[in-house]
Amino acid sequence: MDGIIPFALLQHLPGIGLGVTHAATGQMIRASGVDADGKPTGWEPIDGVEIVTLRDGTMTLADLAALLANINATGRHVFFDTAALAYPLYLCTIAINYDDEGQLASYRLNDLVTGRVAASVWSDNKTLAEVLAEAHLPAAYPTHIAVTTPPTKTLYEIGNDFDTTGMVVTLYWSNGYTETVDNADLVITPSTFSVAAEQQSVLLTYTVTPYVLTATLVVEVRDIIPDTWAKVQQIVRAGRMSEYFSVAEEKTTTLGTATKVINVAGFDEMAPVEAGRTHSLTLIADDAWGTMVFDPPQFLYAIRAEDWPDGMPAGTYNIGYATSASARTYVKFTTTKTVPVGGGFTLSGDLVAGSTLTSRTEDTVTTIESGLALSAAADATDGTPLGVAAANNRNLMSGAAVNFVDRARYGGNRWSTAYFRQWAHSNDAVVDFKPATIWSRRPNLTDEGLLHRMDPELVAVLGRTRTRYAIPNCDGGGYEDIEDTVTIPTMLDLNFGNNSGVVEGPVSAGGTVLRSTPLSLYVGATNEDRIWYNGASASSVWLSSSYPALAHYERIGAAAGSLSDNIGQYAGAVVPRLTII
Repeated sequence: MDGIIPFALLQHLPGIGLGVTHAATGQMIRASGVDADGKPTGWEPIDGVEIVTLRDGTMTLADLAALLANINATGRHVFFDTAALAYPLYLCTIAINYDDEGQLASYRLNDLVTGRVAASVWSDNKTLAEVLAEAHLPAAYPTHIAVTTPPTKTLYEIGNDFDTTGMVVTLYWSNGYTETVDNADLVITPSTFSVAAEQQSVLLTYTVTPYVLTATLVVEVRDIIPDTWAKVQQIVRAGRMSEYFSVAEEKTTTLGTATKVINVAGFDEMAPVEAGRTHSLTLIADDAWGTMVFDPPQFLYAIRAEDWPDGMPAGTYNIGYATSASARTYVKFTTTKTVPVGGGFTLSGDLVAGSTLTSRTEDTVTTIESGLALSAAADATDGTPLGVAAANNRNLMSGAAVNFVDRARYGGNRWSTAYFRQWAHSNDAVVDFKPATIWSRRPNLTDEGLLHRMDPELVAVLGRTRTRYAIPNCDGGGYEDIEDTVTIPTMLDLNFGNNSGVVEGPVSAGGTVLRSTPLSLYVGATNEDRIWYNGASASSVWLSSSYPALAHYERIGAAAGSLSDNIGQYAGAVVPRLTII
């Protein structure tokens, strides 16, 4: 009868090791059958047998036979732990044959790679090493190693250690056998990177005594990796943006719990306000960051301390409405409650009889009295006069506390005073509203500031820039230069051109326009390039450019990407323009 003992010679260390063919690591198996040459035809698992590892090349056949008898006297199979077999040089089975009297008679080796068979008469004192030598079976030797799966990390900073995570190095043998090398057994040169190099060669050395095998791979080493916003700022301040970034490159940030993509829009294309800073990196959101009103309906009449030190008392008041230099009508209304300083009146409808006013407190939102009906007044003396309003022409108006009717009905359109701008700059859980004008209002009492929703690390590297904006004609026309940390694109930025003759670009401290062309991302841009999505739908987005001819219309990028306009009180999509200084 035969006992099948699979084994493999180990390394060039003293001794050999025997191991189970085709076994999973740590599994105990035995041959379920053999063919005429003694080659196993299948394997089956077995439980309850001690796992033994043999590494002593001086073990004799007699020792092996005794071990067989001790471990499994019935089938004379011995089982070995495959996990202990690190470097097989032979891969073969040994079949031990007994004579009719149960005495050991011969053995037969079968090479599992080539199929060659070698047989010999049993000799108790023959060592396993001698058995293998006499059999003249082909020994395998290691030929080379190769990186078969590259490491996860291939980009490093100076000072980083090489990271083997994810890397698979395979050892190849002359008989076709392969195995995975333990990365901990590799000698890595250099193990720590000390110089920057676009192509840094890394040498991997693995020793199977006396064989020394090597493989190389290439990584990139930089003096800095922009994997944090603080590092991005370092690159910007060194003026090395073009070495690390490209226009249209996508970066990611967070907005609340959401991940947002922002695109690199240009290098050194804004005007830093901070002294000594000359470089900048401009980013524009890839999609909308929600919606916000540009400017809600304003007060028609504001309660100023110089007019009403103790607030405006209950009474009947009148206000005029001028549609031309010679055409004026008057309406009147009666209040029953005092309106405090900082409060005012909002208008429902046009400034005509039949419309109503609402008085509000200094938070500009809370109602004091609503439904204050406007009725026709005989003239400016029919009730306490408050002044004369007009739709959008300051020259027709009187009374320092009286606002444009169009802004009272529809909201404002001037970037410097818009609620949107204050919201965008707020880092408060609830916007700490500070009226920009005596008529300015907030839409509600609950808005979370945009900066408060943004990643604090990104906010920390944003800098103030100076941009020129067209002033609405009703406010005097011309332009103003405004400093912002967070803003939204101008017409010029997106290749819509100038705004009624005003070049709305970055401006130096001395008032020189530094860029009269679009941001690099939008040079040559068409409508297709100016479409933003708010969720699944294309959406119109606010621009920071006013529509100067009117008091309440603001420029927008329409959903189709064209230039359009909308009234300030409506909600439009938010596409921030951010600048790292």
